[in-house]
Amino acid sequence: GVYQQRCRHGQTGFDECGEQGVLEIGGMARPQTFADHVDYLLEKVGDEHIGVGLDYVFDMEELNDYVAEHPDVFPPEKGYRAGLDFMGPDKLPEVVQIFGERGYSDATIGKIMGLNLVRVAKEVWA
Repeated sequence: GVYQQRCRHGQTGFDECGEQGVLEIGGMARPQTFADHVDYLLEKVGDEHIGVGLDYVFDMEELNDYVAEHPDVFPPEKGYRAGLDFMGPDKLPEVVQIFGERGYSDATIGKIMGLNLVRVAKEVWA
């Protein structure tokens, strides 16, 4: 599922309790913001526990309509309002570049961009 929570510095994404999913409100879904979330997670859980998921919504109008029609699941008082936004998969190369500029090792970038998912899949499906 996709959850929106407040974490330090007023960002949306992961909170202290480990809610998962990164979405943005008001058009803030951009590579820099995405990388900020990963920085936060690295600080909290380390690079063995982060993976980029590629579940992307291509029809944002449909998603926003669905959110508006289901306030019991997406309560407006928790930040779910019109204007949800996702960073598209076409921005992943820019995210990787930002990781490198921030000093992430090649090993950490590899884990985040897919190797952790492969490791977990092998353990679970073995």
